[in-house]
This record gives sequence, structure tokens and C-alpha cells, in this order.
Amino acid sequence: MRIINTGIKEKIRRFASGFFHKYSVPRWTLFMHDMISVFLAFLLSYLLRYNFVSGDFPMEWAVLHGLITLFVYTVFILLFRSYAGLIRHTTLTDITMVFLTTSVSAIVMVLFSLVSEKFHFGQYFTIPVSILLIHYVLITVYFFYMRIAVKLLFRFAHHSYKGLNKRVLIYGAGEMGFVVKRVLVSDPRGGFSVSGFIDDNRQLQGKKINDITVYTSNILNPGFINKHRIQTLVLAIANLQPAKKSEIIQKAIALNIEVLETPALDKWLNGQLEVRQLQKVKLEDLLGREPIKLNLDAIRKGLSRKTILVTGAAGSIGSEIVRQLSRFGTQNVILVDQAETPVFNIENELKKNYGHMKFKTRLADVTNMEKMELIFASYRPEVVFHAAAYKHVPLMEANPHEALRVNVGGTRNMVELSVKYGVKKFVMISTDKSVNPTNIMGASKRVCEMLVQTKSMKDGVKTQFVITRFGNVLGSNGSVIPLFKRQIEEGGPVTVTHPDITRYFMTIPE
Repeated sequence: MRIINTGIKEKIRRFASGFFHKYSVPRWTLFMHDMISVFLAFLLSYLLRYNFVSGDFPMEWAVLHGLITLFVYTVFILLFRSYAGLIRHTTLTDITMVFLTTSVSAIVMVLFSLVSEKFHFGQYFTIPVSILLIHYVLITVYFFYMRIAVKLLFRFAHHSYKGLNKRVLIYGAGEMGFVVKRVLVSDPRGGFSVSGFIDDNRQLQGKKINDITVYTSNILNPGFINKHRIQTLVLAIANLQPAKKSEIIQKAIALNIEVLETPALDKWLNGQLEVRQLQKVKLEDLLGREPIKLNLDAIRKGLSRKTILVTGAAGSIGSEIVRQLSRFGTQNVILVDQAETPVFNIENELKKNYGHMKFKTRLADVTNMEKMELIFASYRPEVVFHAAAYKHVPLMEANPHEALRVNVGGTRNMVELSVKYGVKKFVMISTDKSVNPTNIMGASKRVCEMLVQTKSMKDGVKTQFVITRFGNVLGSNGSVIPLFKRQIEEGGPVTVTHPDITRYFMTIPE
């Protein structure tokens, strides 16, 4: 008998769960339901008042009084928007709106009836107070229990039937976390099931919000994740510190969990959050710090109305330098790179998105002294950004000659030409791997730095030489980050070269 009951119960769960996932009642439908309920409840109140003897009162009075009552209730239903909430996620706020709607409507109807009686408006406008009070109790109780019943049925179906659920943890048990929870479980296509909240507030830990437990961040461990089959972690804290955010993301990725982020409140569509607005975490979130903001006014003074040459201009760093230069009113930007397709792409991008910017593209190899001298002689650049280099560490280990030929040879050419043609400032893009280098790429860049330093100390050299060492540039060619990004999007794990290795990250705009 118990097996039969369990089977029937599971069928009901499947049916209810499938229904809730396929359908969501529109607000106008609930509005019409409430209006019809008000009218029918009023007729029932008349019958109750007269002990179900319909002959004891004129039916036309009941209908007319019912329409008057319906009109008043409709006004306050619209005013308080008691129909606007999702029934399956009825909250105390929704119940309060229902109570306000029925209470204010009943008070207005009683006052209307008393005024009508006092001033003798006639029987058609004088509604017995007893009927109004019976109606108030009936409609309030019905609205309340109808909404609670739907919510309980939804919870029964949604939390009991596992086949359609995608298990989710929400980091943040505050107001935003509660909104995210409502959005997730109300999505008819997502099939989400919120298994718990995580919050650092000790006063919330161990308590329940809508029957969902609030945990500490210690639950981000293999035992809890595997036991509850967690698939996704949603960050729902508005001002989460970068270091803490990075720590959470790294923990989640190590556990093969997808990490989504809630956008800022001002980015919600019409003030409403939707599931499709939840985004995968950005590369910048791995920084563990706020991106550095530069003094743009000082930079503008050094670049405005100047001819600027950028080598490696089609690469990830060189192309970002060019994009940034578009903001500073340069006179002319010369883009030099030997890669044909990337040069074609950056040229089209600049024409499309930076039409105000004057630039020239030149296919050239920085190791070709004659070609580079022709470019210097033609354009006479005042500032040079030298970003052309081989950067892939494993490839340079296998091809050390090319690392030295391109990185060292190309830098030597650029340094010599910059001094010869009176370049005011030369900026060399180096790498943190040049510090106590342990690989060919790092060693080649260290030699480049030594070339630049040596040249800058010679007498009569007026060019200002600058060396900037980049860490692991998020999103750049040659960076480990594209690999990390792909692994993150696939839910992890993130593989590292060695557990004790230290990487320093920065964004391309930085």
C-alpha cells in the first residue's frame, strides 16, 4: 500500500513539476481571477447571510451590490498591485498587499453603505454591513489560502522532483541573494533548485530563508558539493571585495562548479533581474584586486598631437595600446606588424570603431633594419611603443634562436633607430619573466632590457627610454589566461604548471 501511495505521490510531483516548468501565469490572468473571485464571493456572502434561501432577497439587488463592490475592489487591487507578485513565490509582502487591498476596500464599502443609508440614496446603493463583513472575511481568507496553496504545491513539486533540477548555491543571503533565488526558481526553462545560501554574516549562518539554509563558505569542499550534487554557484553580493571574490571563484573552479555573477542593480532590465542577465565571471575577477586607474590627463599631455609608432600593433597588447591611443588626440599612429591577417583585422576595427583616429598600417618585420629605417625616415615618430616580441614560453624553449633573433635583434634595431631619428620617448614592453629568468623567453627579454638601459646611459642620447614589465596579461596572446578562461567556462579544473608557481596578473587596458 505504501509503495502504491509513493508511486502516486511521485506521479503528482512529476506532473506538478512539469506544469510549473512549462507555464507561468501572466499577471492579467491573476488580476481577472481576483476580480471574478470578488464578485462570486459577494454572491456567496448574500446566500450565507440569508441561509441560502434565495427567495428572501431580490437577486437583482445582489447582482447590483456585487458590481458596486467589484468596482471598489478593482480600484484598490490596481492601486496596491496585489496581483503583481508570482503566486508560486508568495512572500509576506504579497500577503500584506492582499490584506491591505481587501481591508481598505471593505472599509470604503462600509462607509459608502452607511452614507447611502443616512442620506437615503435608496436600497440599490445601501448594502447591508453584515454582508460586507462576511464578504471581507471570505475574500481575504480565500486570497490568502489560494496563494499559499499554490506556493506549497510549487515547493512540493520543485524541491521533491529531482529530475528537472540544476542544483545551485547562492553566495549572499541578503536582499540581492533573495532576489536571485526568486528569479532562479521562477524561471520555467532553467530547472534551477537552490540548495542553500552562503554568507559571511555569522548572525545569518545556520538560519533558514524561505526554508533554505544559510551556510558558511566552509561548505565549498568536495564532500558537501558531491553530496548535494551542486553544479552552479551564483555570486549575489553587490560590493564583494576583489580578494574575497577571487578566493571564492578559485575554490568553486577547483570543485568543477560553474560560477555566475549577478549584475549591478542599475544594469537590471527595467529594474527587474532576469536569469539571462546572470553572467559568467570575467577574467578581471581573478586579479584579486581593483583594476588600476591611470592619470589620463598626464598621459594625454605626453601623447596629444604627436606621431606615435607601435610595433607588434596587431598583437593583443599592441592593439590595445592603439585603442587606448585613440582617446588622446594623437596626430598620427603608425601600426607596424608582420602578421598579415591580424593587421587586416585591426585596420578594419579602427576604421569601424575609431573613425576619428588618423593611422597608417605597415607590414614589416622589426628585425629588418632597412625596412624599419624607411618607416622611421618617412614618418619621424616622436613616441615609440615597442610591443613586438615572441612571448610563448614553451615555443621559445624549443626555438631559442628565434627568441634571440626577434626579441633581442628587433629591440636593438628599434633602439638604434629611435636615437638616430630623435624619438622623444621609447617605451619597451617587457615581462616579469625577465627577473632572474629561468627560461629562454625571459632571458631574451632581460637582454633587451639591458640593451635599452645601456643605450640610455650613453652621452648625447636625448631619447627617454622607459621599460615596463608586464605580468600575465589577462586575455593577451601568449598568456596562460586563455587556457584558464576555457577551463573556467568548462567548469574546471584549472591546471597549473606547478603548485608553487606564482603568477602576477593585469588587464590589457592596464
